[in-house]
Amino acid sequence: MALQPRTNRRLKTRWTVLAAESISRCLISAGGLFTIVAVLTVCVFLVVTVVPLFKSAKVGPEEQTAMPLPSAPLLYFKVDEYQTTACALFGNGEVRLYSLDDGSVLDTAHPFEDAEVTAASSLGRDDGVAVGFADGSVRIGKLGFSSTFVREEDLKDSLADLKSGKAVKFQKGLVMLVPDKDLYRLAGLQAEFDGDPIPAVADSPVKHVDYVSGPAGAVFCTLTKDGNLSVKLRKFVKKNALDEDIYKILGGKPLKLRECDSKGLPSYMTWKLSRRSTSWMIHKPSSRHCSS
Repeated sequence: MALQPRTNRRLKTRWTVLAAESISRCLISAGGLFTIVAVLTVCVFLVVTVVPLFKSAKVGPEEQTAMPLPSAPLLYFKVDEYQTTACALFGNGEVRLYSLDDGSVLDTAHPFEDAEVTAASSLGRDDGVAVGFADGSVRIGKLGFSSTFVREEDLKDSLADLKSGKAVKFQKGLVMLVPDKDLYRLAGLQAEFDGDPIPAVADSPVKHVDYVSGPAGAVFCTLTKDGNLSVKLRKFVKKNALDEDIYKILGGKPLKLRECDSKGLPSYMTWKLSRRSTSWMIHKPSSRHCSS
């Protein structure tokens, strides 16, 4: 039987394989390009963020806002975190909420009725404040700003100004748009104090008051105008049937402070409390110190 000669068979790649290869090549190239672009974008962002740190700081022009003030002395003043409102406590016991934009009074409160306020001190990190009175008593509470949110449909007439970043007067406060959250925050006045004042250590007005808050309660130090220095602890005991907090006042007898010189009692007071309590009194005018 005669053998038939071999024929060379030509292999042909299917079109689907060619298409897949072409698509894969394009995707790999595009992925590489996007990776390079992403790395370059991060580098540009870091440069733009870091370069201003090497530039000198700039201070803008000073702005002054006139605010109506009562005849009583100003004892406490605080600005909110958004720098749109400020609250102030005066010697007649009046508390005011101001707009820093035009200085107008947004709200007022009289948490102490007709009592004369002679001193005030704040923790600084929150709205806690201690207030001293002319009869020598002290009250502890919160004096600052309340924060609530307003529905958008209630602000139809002011939406254009709010979306442009302005603060708008609403009820007894200021409304502003919270950045990146599309929420409308109403900043109001908060003035809440305990019902009963802490009894006086002496029948004399409080000249200076300061306090700290700890796990055991509020420790406060007072200096009256007749020179009596006292440190007391207001300790939480329990809640009564009306869900009101019951406190107990602990402390020793007041210490009679001697005068530094003929200029009288110190105009500034700092103190430190430890196992052996030490209080330093600093007299600003003469820069002399009294310790006890």
